Amino acid sequence: MNKHLLTAFAVIGIAAAANAQFFPNGAMENWETINIEEPNNWTTSNNAWRLVNGKFTATKSSDSRSGFAIKLETLVSQNGDTAFAYFANTEGDPLAGEGGQAFSQSPQNMTGYFKSNIAVGDSAVMLVLFKKNGVVVSQTEYKFTGIKSAYTAFSFPIQNLTVTPDSVIIAAASSNVIAEVGVTPGSWIMFDDLALTGSNITQTITNGNFDSWTTTSLNSLNDWWSGGEGISRTTGYKGLYGVELETIDYQDGYIGQAMLLNFNYNDNGDPFGGLPYTRLNDTLVFWYKYNAASADDSAAVYVELRGNGTSVGGGFLKIGAKSIYTKASIPLFAFNQPDTLRVSFMSSNTEGGPIEVAGSKFTIDEVQLASTPLNTGIKHIFKNSASIGLYPNPTSNIAVIKANNTGLISYELNDITGKVILTGVGNDINISNLNNGIYFVTVKSGVEVIAVKKLIKQ
Repeated sequence: MNKHLLTAFAVIGIAAAANAQFFPNGAMENWETINIEEPNNWTTSNNAWRLVNGKFTATKSSDSRSGFAIKLETLVSQNGDTAFAYFANTEGDPLAGEGGQAFSQSPQNMTGYFKSNIAVGDSAVMLVLFKKNGVVVSQTEYKFTGIKSAYTAFSFPIQNLTVTPDSVIIAAASSNVIAEVGVTPGSWIMFDDLALTGSNITQTITNGNFDSWTTTSLNSLNDWWSGGEGISRTTGYKGLYGVELETIDYQDGYIGQAMLLNFNYNDNGDPFGGLPYTRLNDTLVFWYKYNAASADDSAAVYVELRGNGTSVGGGFLKIGAKSIYTKASIPLFAFNQPDTLRVSFMSSNTEGGPIEVAGSKFTIDEVQLASTPLNTGIKHIFKNSASIGLYPNPTSNIAVIKANNTGLISYELNDITGKVILTGVGNDINISNLNNGIYFVTVKSGVEVIAVKKLIKQ
């Protein structure tokens, strides 16, 4: 290959890279299978955080008094966020008194055994709440600190339990996330043989010895962030897979939608990340199915364009019921120069207020921008370029695209930095008002890029 041809390929590569704004894993084909061991009758932070820097925050340990114990560890992720570990005998919010285990006696103490290595200033916490007819009638919080290299017995009194309860909530965390004081990555605590004790107490805490565990295999979608538990792999529009978002009934009056995002949130709840993006106008394209659990439910897709840390545009689409894969397009407009695109897919639309019915399912595949569709690739582009003509070239005014059997043609003209100079529909490109130099023409048939051609203005 001669030097001039190498230079031409290099320049085309620069232009393509400047404009190639692809969603990582937009085809939804790349998944990771994760095996999670969970203690029976308990829910843990593993369902919330999944893997943190390759580790689970709550793990089964054979370092126990007998059988197994549970280890809770506060970890830090690759992006610097802190993920604490917890377990609870409810799928709801323990602090709000949601859920729990049936318990109809009045114990005086909470007992058990622990080992720990808790950072100075941090503390693990255990919370015990008793309820009567859905109302919390007793709440006790206990803190664990310091280093205990051998299993150590603990016992703390239950506070203000003056009526016979009907249920109990038990939860513990590796750091003091209740007061949010001193939470430190690396703090850990292990628990074994939990019990509620006192005069004439015969009821036990289900799996309080943490000897019974179940392994579950979960499929985790790479390069996307998910919110809620209703995320699963399913059959795709193209390739093998798509992703399904389901609105879930979490019990105790809370119904929550599942979310799929191309960005994340830090510990303070501030969003970060997204797709690097520089176009003022484009179109988000994807394929979807939607099974609405009620006639008034709908999915929603929000797109925000950001520039220099502020919102500069975007788009929105409300999704109605579709039983087969259907193409959706969201026009995107920016009123100032953007640098980031953030998209949120939601299984239910909360604009009308709280979600009333669970079960809506939003299936998504082939997420892409019309300017850079997923089937764009170097081999694909150059294979088609051989059959696409552009003449006269060089030219001082009009260049004509010659393309056979491709339907309606559109084009985008870029300078050598990748900046968009012209866009249009049809085969004629008028460059009479442009400066002399080298430009690149991206030729499309529909949303498919079929060629990238060099054009010289002189």
